[in-house]
Amino acid sequence: MFCLKMPITKVLSILLRHLLILLITVGILPVATFGFANQPPNWEVQAQHLVQLSKEYRQRHPELALEKLEELIELARQQGDSLWVAEGLIQMGIVAYHQDDLGASNSFYYQALHVSKPLDDPGLTGRIHNNIAWNHEEANDFESAAQHYRLSLAALQHSTDSSMLAWVLNNLGIYQKDLQQYDSALYYLQSSFELYQLLGNDRFMGYNLNNIGVIYLELAQPDSSLGYLRRAIALNIALGDTLEIVNNIINIADAHTQLGEFTVAEDTLAAWFPIMEEYGNFRQKMIWLGEQIAVCEALGEYQKVAEKQAVLLALKDSVHEQHLFEVMQELEAEYGVKKQRAALEDSYRVISNQRDRFIVLISILLGLVVSLLLLVRMYRIRRKREQELKISHALISAQANQLQTQNEELAQKNSIIKEKNYELSVMSDSVKKANARLVDYNQELTQAVRERTLALQQSNEQLVATNQKLENSNQELDTFLYKSSHDFGRPVSSLAGIVNLAEEERTLDDHRTLWKHVKTTAIGMQQLVYKLQMVHEISQTQKEEVPLDGRALIGQAMDWVHINRPEAQWEIVDQSTHRPLWQRNALLIKTLLGCLLENSWDFRKQSSGLPPRVILGFEEKENQYVLHYHDNGIGIMEEIQQKVFTMFFRGSLASQGNGLGLFIVAKILNQLNGEYRLSSASGQGVSFVFQFPKEALMLPGAPTEEAMPMQQSS
Repeated sequence: MFCLKMPITKVLSILLRHLLILLITVGILPVATFGFANQPPNWEVQAQHLVQLSKEYRQRHPELALEKLEELIELARQQGDSLWVAEGLIQMGIVAYHQDDLGASNSFYYQALHVSKPLDDPGLTGRIHNNIAWNHEEANDFESAAQHYRLSLAALQHSTDSSMLAWVLNNLGIYQKDLQQYDSALYYLQSSFELYQLLGNDRFMGYNLNNIGVIYLELAQPDSSLGYLRRAIALNIALGDTLEIVNNIINIADAHTQLGEFTVAEDTLAAWFPIMEEYGNFRQKMIWLGEQIAVCEALGEYQKVAEKQAVLLALKDSVHEQHLFEVMQELEAEYGVKKQRAALEDSYRVISNQRDRFIVLISILLGLVVSLLLLVRMYRIRRKREQELKISHALISAQANQLQTQNEELAQKNSIIKEKNYELSVMSDSVKKANARLVDYNQELTQAVRERTLALQQSNEQLVATNQKLENSNQELDTFLYKSSHDFGRPVSSLAGIVNLAEEERTLDDHRTLWKHVKTTAIGMQQLVYKLQMVHEISQTQKEEVPLDGRALIGQAMDWVHINRPEAQWEIVDQSTHRPLWQRNALLIKTLLGCLLENSWDFRKQSSGLPPRVILGFEEKENQYVLHYHDNGIGIMEEIQQKVFTMFFRGSLASQGNGLGLFIVAKILNQLNGEYRLSSASGQGVSFVFQFPKEALMLPGAPTEEAMPMQQSS
């Protein structure tokens, strides 16, 4: 019914088109199916199969093994897989090795090395070098063997193939054992054993233990050898490796023989004889019999020696017969393999022809079925599309009407939005002006807050400094009240005692002595009061600007001391490099220097009978003046050096001072923002270094006067 509704030309066009599709399907599908059916299986699986076949043919049919490996290499080159090319060359080298053709074997290995170089596979490189080293060792070229073993080990250390690394270490150990380098051999074999232990490979652990035991046998250390051989035979028994069990029993018997335990050796060989008889090869049986003969000779059992020698001769004769039998078996197997291979190829050709015919027939039938299905599918699709077009037309009409209605609504909303935009633009100007005023107010407020905060911080700092000064003053006042009460109490008590004595004494000389004591006590009180007044004046003194010549400063300081110490004398050495004309606080510097001179007189070395020697000097630096002062008095003990600047501190009960001299020095330094360094030791004098900022002593731009070093004494 669908075809009758269409023009005849259109119907013919559809039929021709479907006929063309049918022809193409019938022509192409058999070819594609045939090609797919003949496509070989996954080539890596095929490659593994070829390698497995080569391993089976390697011993008895090496030419078939080489043929399979050549097929593998050709297939790998077609696939562009260098790894399988290298694997094929390695297997060809192994086949050549089993044919005792070491030159051809090395040639294959070097080709594999060349092919694997771009692959940058350290495991593969180490494996190839190991095989080359093995060939060189077989050819007795030990130097080349050692070189390739080292290259193999270096490559495998960068590989994740721990099994191959353990194998190479094992080979290196055996190689070193053959060279009788037993220390190196033990190191490599033990390293190999540890790797195999991590890998859980009990078989190769047994091989390593057996080789280590043999080395200790060759080193004539049978006790050590027995330990390793017993561990090895335990692993061999667990694995059921009868050949290795036989080898280990022979070595264990040899160890007992070295120890002189011939009976134990004989019992060991006898106990394991059934295993050797059943599973041992001719070579092992001959070694076993030789070991038994040696043990019997050592035990003096010469009848057993003769019996064993007869068995050994019979075994050697049977070896020749067995060899001939094995050669015949190999020839029969080779002929059977070739015959079986020809039969398989014939049957493969027959099956291939039958398969091809069947595939062509199935392809034609499939083409017809597919063509019919395509025609039905196309008819249904066309009907469905017509219905979808009708529905689409109806939906488009409805959507067009809806869009027209929405356009009208949008036009009305657009006019409303324009009116609102105009109102917003007017309001925006007002907001901008108000915002600008707010920004100005904010900046003014921020500036005011910043200034107020700065003022508060400065006031706070001043308050903190003032509080600190008040606390210091209170502490000094407390100390002053306590100390001064004692210092004033002592001379007052002395005066009272002198008065009492004066009442009792009758002679004129006694009265004179008492008046002398009164005078001394009064002078002490006068000095104390003078010093206390000076402390008060220093605390209250502002930075006066009364200039004073630096030349007269030392002399005035000495005159100041003579007020209270008229008998004082010094040998003064002035080493000043600069004597400035002091503009500020010169009187404070004079007082400081006077206190130091007074201390030098009071604490001089009186045993010498000479006046104290004082070395002082002023030095000008970039931003400060430095006063160096040193005397040769009794010095200050190190343990009290931190206390000498404390009010009323006396170094000892015998001290003549009142404990205010260095306290006044500290007050002057604090007043001038100065610093000091003190160095002294008992009996070695005292040295001070005072540093004053220039602004505390000089007016800006004040001239300085240099002076030559001079000496002055008083």
